Amino acid sequence: MHTVRAYHTMIESLAKIRQYQIMWDRVNTMRSKSMLNVETFCIIMRRYARVQKVDEAIYMFNIMEKYGVQPNLPAFNGLLIFCLKGGVGHLICQRLWRSSEKWLIWAVTYGIMVDILCKAGRVDEAIGIVREMDSNGCRPTSFIYSVLVHTYGIENRIEDAVDAFLEMERNGIKADIVVYNALIGAFCKVSKLKNVYRFLNEMHTKGVAPNARTCNTILNTLIGRGETDEAIKVFRRIIKECEPDADTYIIH
Repeated sequence: MHTVRAYHTMIESLAKIRQYQIMWDRVNTMRSKSMLNVETFCIIMRRYARVQKVDEAIYMFNIMEKYGVQPNLPAFNGLLIFCLKGGVGHLICQRLWRSSEKWLIWAVTYGIMVDILCKAGRVDEAIGIVREMDSNGCRPTSFIYSVLVHTYGIENRIEDAVDAFLEMERNGIKADIVVYNALIGAFCKVSKLKNVYRFLNEMHTKGVAPNARTCNTILNTLIGRGETDEAIKVFRRIIKECEPDADTYIIH
């Protein structure tokens, strides 16, 4: 008699080579033996997402109850992540947003959606989701703000990046090193080094230690501008608070 794990191995292998009919035969066999669980459906959702079969991935999520399996929030989040990795994250957001209304959406789910939309260049839609969080009484996290600040920086929307940072502070959310790195990266991109140093000083005041990424971002900018002496000064300052990584020593 096959175990659940054995069936899952077969199902994943069949989905990988796109033998979907045989895969479904195995699913129905598991159903007849009351062996289906959430992982069964997550395996298939992941495989569908990898070949950009968005509708099929959503279908798998929606039929779980019909097959006697209770869907849960981790499975919903998993579907988002699978589609993000499959390169169809923005599509899954569009098609699942209504479906998500029946779920108690947690901050992690909103964070996944914001990340997906920002990576697809749809930052204004991501902002809409952040506003939705507020109206549902779910406070945005520092991760969400770091994604917004980073994306604004990529798009050279520096004022928006600063506004997002200030909004985060108004909401009582403490900025961590990830948020500061995103903001410093945004300023470095447009060579606003006075602002970089200002926030570097603010980090020190608030007890947020820089890391190798902070160091490398600033050094890359300074060396790219031909300011080698300034780069050395910054390096000597930052290494008092953090450990450089291998990339630090190959910047040129």
